[in-house]
Amino acid sequence: GVLEHLHKKNFPYSIPQFMKNKKDEYILKIGKSLFEACPRISGRKLVKLNDNGWKEMAKAMALYHKFIKDFKPYWFTKSLDNYTWMLGMYKKMSKAKPLEKVDKLMLNYLGFFTKLLKRLIAMSLNRDLLIAHGDFNYSNIIFLNGKINGIIDFENLRYAPKTKDIATIMNSTVSHGKHFNLFIQEYKKYNKLSKE
Repeated sequence: GVLEHLHKKNFPYSIPQFMKNKKDEYILKIGKSLFEACPRISGRKLVKLNDNGWKEMAKAMALYHKFIKDFKPYWFTKSLDNYTWMLGMYKKMSKAKPLEKVDKLMLNYLGFFTKLLKRLIAMSLNRDLLIAHGDFNYSNIIFLNGKINGIIDFENLRYAPKTKDIATIMNSTVSHGKHFNLFIQEYKKYNKLSKE
């Protein structure tokens, strides 16, 4: 559904477009194996990104978020779990006797984790919810002549704030600290991002 939505909206990057077999089915069966077939996307993956590559990635992500924001799956909801249930679990944990070294370590830091969880709950987790790509990183981007030509690997789609994709890409490389501000500034040229 996501891929069809993007194709109908004329998304500016190549994405997988599954082909149908003679029976008008998307999944092809050859012997006992199932396959999804799609046309090849021209280009190659880059192992390392320069500043221009990071800008290209930010633009592609911002445009993906812009094009997907009005896609509402049948199970669409306006809010996500706010994790308050976990506070109850932490309270139960605080009364447990540690059985192993890792249990003792968790109990030693339970106050710290509770404080972090309360900060998370206080944030608006239901802002900018959309179908996040879930694995937006340079290994799933196809470059051609220094520009992004295609985006692949839509198997990890999830309903989440758009910041989930931003966190994923920043966490996918060791140089994220250097490129974080560059990425955010470029993203904001194509899509809104709140200060929070």
